[in-house]
Amino acid sequence: MNGLVKTPIYLDEIFDFESPLTLPLIKTELVSLKQMPEYKFLLEPTELSYHSRQLIHCFDISEHESIRLSYATDPVTNLEYHTSWIKNTKLPNNKEIVIQIKLSNLREINIQNGMKIGNQVLKEAVRKLRATLPSENAVYRFQGAKFLVRIPNIANCDFCFSNWFYKMLPSSLVIHHKNQSLEIKLYWGVGYVHSNGIDSTKLLVEKSSIALSQLSKRGSNIKEYTPDDIIRINKTRELRDTTKHYLDRRMIELWLQPQVNQFRQIVAYEALARIKADNGDVLQPNQFIPQIQKYEWDVEFSSQVLEQATEIIKQWPKNLPKYPISINLTGLEIMDDIFFEKLLRLYSENKDLRELLELEITETSKASSDTLTLARLSCLSELGVKILVDDFGTGHSSLSQLIELSAYAIKIDRCF
Repeated sequence: MNGLVKTPIYLDEIFDFESPLTLPLIKTELVSLKQMPEYKFLLEPTELSYHSRQLIHCFDISEHESIRLSYATDPVTNLEYHTSWIKNTKLPNNKEIVIQIKLSNLREINIQNGMKIGNQVLKEAVRKLRATLPSENAVYRFQGAKFLVRIPNIANCDFCFSNWFYKMLPSSLVIHHKNQSLEIKLYWGVGYVHSNGIDSTKLLVEKSSIALSQLSKRGSNIKEYTPDDIIRINKTRELRDTTKHYLDRRMIELWLQPQVNQFRQIVAYEALARIKADNGDVLQPNQFIPQIQKYEWDVEFSSQVLEQATEIIKQWPKNLPKYPISINLTGLEIMDDIFFEKLLRLYSENKDLRELLELEITETSKASSDTLTLARLSCLSELGVKILVDDFGTGHSSLSQLIELSAYAIKIDRCF
């Protein structure tokens, strides 16, 4: 590169970018040298900076044809990546349908059978998919376990989708490996959008991605993009950001609900989590617990609940009788090594906590019946910690697991 440029200041003085350059660089970019476009480079951002300037790795891939081509063609399926369509087509046919397909259980296939089998599944699935589509329908590889399909000039789209999803996508494949025949079940998700002759190819891809992302919320396998999806996503994002804001600011509060016996006498308290919002409103669990569970913030949330509960016990007024306080856990926290070690240390160093701080496991959580969770709860029980099982009869526990767990008490659901 010596002699080609003199003391360059900006990246776009040296390289040609496929899309407008934005700084700081946030993703890997494939670029070419301005004065010698046959020379290709990868620009990879780092998290490092020097004198407030971002450091960027620059890799020369000009001589590595296989690497260069891999950015246009998927080596597993030999399909072009969807980016080639975006690059070569600005406005698609206004009767075209852009479909994004996801093999939803590819991760499980890889875990159970290995990535070699997973790659065979992808190859065979693509072969069957292309065989069932007319030649003018283009299939591209998308990121992860996804594919992009373009179906132009469909006269009767409703008929197409009512048959195509259920008949054209294979529900299972037989893979031959090491003298064995493996039948692999396939679970698909489909998101699609009708082009209007105005939206760019990139926007159509984004809309099909949005439709696909809404499947888990709808309990369906196929979804057409609608403007309401954006409203729903924005609302979900707002709930997520708000909940994270309250967690980061440690705004969880515990309200103590008395537990009484048949004589209406207080025998214990259950700690109920609430959040006092910035505007003074008190948020109920159904307004923040779903976000905590969805984004796997259970450990952070329960750590704050645990700290507050222990502090309440330490600061309990001397003129009031002491009663046990129970906190709710899903079981996921017990599986976290750091959280479990914190519990062991607290109970080992504070004898009073074994009598006054009870752990209430929600039985409807799958983690409550996990082998590791049961083993660790049994360990705590042997230490003298009282373990309660909530909503027994509605979830995954069995009587044998309760015996193994040495549960101190169970709360039986009214419908059981």
